[in-house]
Amino acid sequence: MIYYVHSHWLNMREEPDPSSKNIITAIPYGQEVRKMTEHDDWWFAGTYHQNQYVEGFVHSSYLTAGYSRVPNLLLPNIPEVHMRQCQARIQSDAMDRTYSINSNDRPVRNVTSSNTRKQSIWSIMDYLDVENSERYQANSLLNYSSVYAHDYAHLCGCYLPRVWWTDAGMLAFIQEQDTPVRYGITIREMNDNLLYEWLYHWGRQFGWNQVFHLNLLQEAANEGKVCLISAQGQHQDASGHICLVIPETPDFKAVRKQDLVCIPLMSQAGKENHKTFSNRWWTRDEYGFFGFWVHD
Repeated sequence: MIYYVHSHWLNMREEPDPSSKNIITAIPYGQEVRKMTEHDDWWFAGTYHQNQYVEGFVHSSYLTAGYSRVPNLLLPNIPEVHMRQCQARIQSDAMDRTYSINSNDRPVRNVTSSNTRKQSIWSIMDYLDVENSERYQANSLLNYSSVYAHDYAHLCGCYLPRVWWTDAGMLAFIQEQDTPVRYGITIREMNDNLLYEWLYHWGRQFGWNQVFHLNLLQEAANEGKVCLISAQGQHQDASGHICLVIPETPDFKAVRKQDLVCIPLMSQAGKENHKTFSNRWWTRDEYGFFGFWVHD
């Protein structure tokens, strides 16, 4: 039988237990789900979310019988936007992090094969040198996880915006008006929370696909694909976070339990910068929503 979500969001979980540690994804208001089995107030259900089929446990109190009346909205095709480059930017540049790295010696991902993709990803990480580069060093007010994620994606040939259109800039573009790139007027700088929203709403237009299981995420990284975990702060004033999921090597491995990935191999800038690390940071109470993302 078909139901739809009547709350703002509904968490889909691995088990019928309201723990923040077992969330698969959050289903938005109006999304249709198909009930398969009942476990008291919990139902095992399936739905199409972000163009993929996903199954898990949902609480029945947030569902109403029937088909959704919420229309499917098609987003307009909006182009990439970048700060206009005025000089070469190198990986140690801490003066203006709104610009992408474009120095002549920058490495890029070699997509000839899975092995060349993985090898070149590690070369990119060596070049970015997240643990030592001034570009990513946090201060008492700010950290630069979004800058590191952007730089990594940029050198891998994927678009993850450092700046994105403001509402005014987007409206002007949709109305086919001349839309110059002006910081604070037609574009704004992206932070971790804004990147979560961007990936959710705009990511598919730029090649990002959401996956719902850590095995799939780590497998994609091991094939040399660009993989991220993005989380939004629990409330408007709380910081989010974004990190890379990277290919395993003989020396650096994801954490597995009975051959299932429970913690992928990651890299991050943030309050602490780590070239490699493994912990389930996205399950902390400080984060409201999260997603796993893959770009070929």
